[in-house]
Amino acid sequence: MYKVVFVSIFVCDMNESNQQLKFFSDISDQEIFFVKKGSLDFLFDANKFVLPAIGKDDLQRVFRLANLGNYVLIRGAGKVMIELPINLETHILLLPNEYIQRDFSDKSQSDVHSIADAGQLAELVFSLYTQKKPPTRQVMVYWLEQKQFVEQVENLNFKKDSKESLFFFYQEQIANNLQALDQKNIIKNMNELKSLFPNYQHQKNQLIVPADQSYLKELLISFICSMADHSIDSGLSLNESAKIRMELINRVYQQQIVNFYSEIKKIVWAYFDKLKNHNREDGAGIAFICRNYIDGNLEKKLTLHEIAEKGNVSKQTLNPIFKKRYGVTVKQYVNNKKIELAKKMLADNKKSLQEISNYLSFVDKSYFVKIFHSITGVTPKKYRHELFDKK
Repeated sequence: MYKVVFVSIFVCDMNESNQQLKFFSDISDQEIFFVKKGSLDFLFDANKFVLPAIGKDDLQRVFRLANLGNYVLIRGAGKVMIELPINLETHILLLPNEYIQRDFSDKSQSDVHSIADAGQLAELVFSLYTQKKPPTRQVMVYWLEQKQFVEQVENLNFKKDSKESLFFFYQEQIANNLQALDQKNIIKNMNELKSLFPNYQHQKNQLIVPADQSYLKELLISFICSMADHSIDSGLSLNESAKIRMELINRVYQQQIVNFYSEIKKIVWAYFDKLKNHNREDGAGIAFICRNYIDGNLEKKLTLHEIAEKGNVSKQTLNPIFKKRYGVTVKQYVNNKKIELAKKMLADNKKSLQEISNYLSFVDKSYFVKIFHSITGVTPKKYRHELFDKK
């Protein structure tokens, strides 16, 4: 999933929250709707999007669950939607684009990365609409009983260019590999992206036509801001990242685009070199690699020795580096992430406590209950009861 953060560049020129949200919707192919007191309606243009149908009972239940302070990931056999509360009376319903849909269609209901990405997308939409920092919320998964979402409107007359959608897909792939300083896969992704724009290159001394200049500059600005956000996530300071971002954006605005792929390469390696030097200096890269390994292997019985090996450091060296970067020890982080995933699995209401304990590789169910209680203040059974049994 990609984080379309380049909207922030235009904040100074767009004072209305709806304008920023509409721009985000247009450029990223995310369809956005209003939910008011359990009824679904268009947020922008009724002729632009297909209005997804969700049963009245399901819609009201999701509305109630969201009002408990959750982002609700609505899952059916065909698609996913995300509902986020703005206030007790008004929610926003987001229908993600096809690439996010595909990400969920191939993975299990408990996939931690996909669910975390849904939460980040909800936070971004909340910030764009309210102009406020999003509150800390859990992502709850709500399964529809119906086989798929029903489209109530058949006369869909709006489709984004498939090349543009693929561009954003590769943008996210490159940004993720930038975080991990995975040079091999960055090059692989860039070569795949290059094939999307074979005509946007300098040929016979002719520059790209003016109509295409504006379009390609918008794509480049999106790309710059995505790299900037991911570099911050990897430990680069906000000031350092912003400095590179503004330099690159100014260069894009001030010049004619002769070779689109060449501009992409300049952007990627500018952040790659800066991030690599930064990580070498403060150990943030080691912490990120270890955190990334933990996040992708929560179902395993993770040991400090195994995690330290992934960062190519000793156990004694890893904990101080990790705590400096993330504020907790490795063991605390592992337990926190496992319990986060356990809460999502409890919200799915599909597995027993024993099954969840086994899946997350706790020693036994009693130890799982002990860790869950120490972190959340309630037992897993009571947590599930509060979610589903209150009326």
